[in-house]
Amino acid sequence: MNPLSKVVACSETSTAPVPSSMISNSWAIETTCALYLPVEALAEVVDAYPQLALAIMRMQQDQLVRSRERETAQTTSTVEQRVAAALQHLDAKLGQIRQDGSSLLQVRLRRDDVAGTTVESASRAMARMKKTGVIDSGREWIAITNHQALADLVAGL
Repeated sequence: MNPLSKVVACSETSTAPVPSSMISNSWAIETTCALYLPVEALAEVVDAYPQLALAIMRMQQDQLVRSRERETAQTTSTVEQRVAAALQHLDAKLGQIRQDGSSLLQVRLRRDDVAGTTVESASRAMARMKKTGVIDSGREWIAITNHQALADLVAGL
């Protein structure tokens, strides 16, 4: 039997709750589908597809590096730098380039999720960026209008 068919069958038919030890704290900013793989099923898939194990390790390494960078930024960067870095990261992942060269982020973005700070601080930082022409924003969208200025903010220039 193909191990992948077992994984699909497991995810489609399982009614057992996911153990709380398997839950990681995250918020989806777009409609998301998540798959829980029991250890046994994952082991079978990795045995059959070793390149998957390497891809999982690389993904975890990237997540650890990003997590470390966020921890460091919390203590060494200004709120404006952290907000700019978060917008830059989202732009790289979700940004849609528009004809005028700006990029559009059409996401529901809570201000307090942007940089791990208070709603007020994130709002003030974004208002300053809007006033200086780095971004434009509206309900459920942000446009990055000046990518270089955003990069300069991230760098603390």
